[in-house]
Amino acid sequence: MIDLKLSEKQKKSQERPTSIEPADYPWGTRLRFETDQIKKLGLEGMRGGEMVSINAVAKILEIRIRDTGKDDKIESMEIQVQKAEILPMDDAKKKMRKAVAKEVWND
Repeated sequence: MIDLKLSEKQKKSQERPTSIEPADYPWGTRLRFETDQIKKLGLEGMRGGEMVSINAVAKILEIRIRDTGKDDKIESMEIQVQKAEILPMDDAKKKMRKAVAKEVWND
């Protein structure tokens, strides 16, 4: 897994009003689900701050490359999550152990 958390240098270079604290993670890395999706995913009763595991299938919708006229180019990508499974970490660990056991020992 790759940690997308911003470095202190990246946080300081973010453009924002001075009254707003810098974010720990870059814009666009947050997922938001509404009531219907929460019910479909079985996430009722979850609490803020709980860690979950996400397994998803997504489609790349668009890739953009912007030439800034300097020595660098800025790339961005839009991805549409189409199917997802979100589990509390303990359940995800149990599921992973079971999958590994099945793969390794044909259980």
